[in-house]
Amino acid sequence: MTTTGAERTQRRSERSRRAILDSTYELLDEVGYQALTIEAIAARAKVGKQTIYRWWGSKSAVVLDVFLERSSTAVPPDGPTLDVTLKRRAERFIEVFHRTPLGRNLGVLLGEAQADDELRAVLVDQWFGPRRESIRVTLVEAQRSGELRADLDVDTIIDAIYGPLWYRMVFAHAHVDVAFAHEIVDAVLSGVRPRTS
Repeated sequence: MTTTGAERTQRRSERSRRAILDSTYELLDEVGYQALTIEAIAARAKVGKQTIYRWWGSKSAVVLDVFLERSSTAVPPDGPTLDVTLKRRAERFIEVFHRTPLGRNLGVLLGEAQADDELRAVLVDQWFGPRRESIRVTLVEAQRSGELRADLDVDTIIDAIYGPLWYRMVFAHAHVDVAFAHEIVDAVLSGVRPRTS
């Protein structure tokens, strides 16, 4: 079967796109977000800068695509109890943030999102939203089964668990580890379980 010019162009475009995303990921690991440049990405990917700008309007847009593509959407399996399930989720959150190039640069990307409405909207819609909804479903089910107080807003519970983790990760004023995550989950759950008479 004869390959058309359009098909060859499409394949070349996909190879270039793949090279750009892979190069961006590698450079994030090597130099970090702040030192990353479009010029460096283009040189590593062996493409022109205009090729990058044709698909992405900024460095943050390229990094965001890499982040969305490479971030695992896998949810840790539920534990035998609600506290174990929430602790596993918090552990995964810490692992992604500390052990991957994307996670280690997420704080800077979040900073950029404060001045970039489009970037913030994509982060909320495609990254934070699905992960938050997964936890939300777990908490709503716990309310229905009587494990949590039904009068509480589950979004407040989510913020109470993940707020301290984000705070320490972004400002790096104190260590974040599994023990801290477990302590937060225990503290929050102690205040949101049904009251006993």
